[in-house]
Amino acid sequence: MPRRTQEDTAKTRQCILDKALEIFLKQGYSLTRLEDIANAAHVTRGAIYWHFKSGKVAIYETLINESGQDLEDLLHRIMNTSQTGATKLKQFMLGWADLLVSQPVYRQVTELILFKTEVIPELEQGVQQKRESMLQFQQLLSRWLSDEYQPKQADELASIVLASCWGLIEYWLLMHQNFPLSERTSLLLNRLISKGD
Repeated sequence: MPRRTQEDTAKTRQCILDKALEIFLKQGYSLTRLEDIANAAHVTRGAIYWHFKSGKVAIYETLINESGQDLEDLLHRIMNTSQTGATKLKQFMLGWADLLVSQPVYRQVTELILFKTEVIPELEQGVQQKRESMLQFQQLLSRWLSDEYQPKQADELASIVLASCWGLIEYWLLMHQNFPLSERTSLLLNRLISKGD
C-alpha cells in the first residue's frame, strides 16, 4: 500500500471535520457517535483518533478554534488601528456580523454552539474557557469605550453591547437569516453608542 502524502492526510482531516459538522448540526453534539462521523467520512475510528487524539471532543474543539480564526484576525487588525475605542467596537461588531453572513462554516459552527451543544461533563473545560474568553473580550470592549465614557458606564455599555449583539445574532440564526444582519447590527450599535464617532 502506498504511503499517504501530506495532501492526502490534510484532505482526510478536513473531510472528517466537514462530516462531523454536518452530523453535529443534524443530531446535536450529544447524540453524535464517533462511528457516525467515521461512516460519513468513510474512514475508520483509528483514522479519526490519529487526527484527533481525544476523538469527538477534539473534533468539536477544532471546529470551534479553526472557524474562529478569522474573527481573531479581525480583532487583531482593529486593535492595531489608531481609531477611537467606540469606532473600533463598531467595526469589530460589524465585521463579526459580516463573517456570519459571508462564511457558511463560521455560521454553521455558531449554530452548533448556540443550538446543538448541550453542556455535558466532557465539554465543561471548553465551556469554562469560553466563559473566560468572553469575560476578557468584554473587558477589552470596556477599555475601548473608556476613552469616551466613565469606567462604570464603559463596563455597563460593553456588557450591553456584547449581549445585544449576541441576541441579535441568535435571533437572525433562528429566523433563518431573513433580515440583513449587518444593517441591523449597525442600527443597534448606533442606538447603543451615542458618542465616539
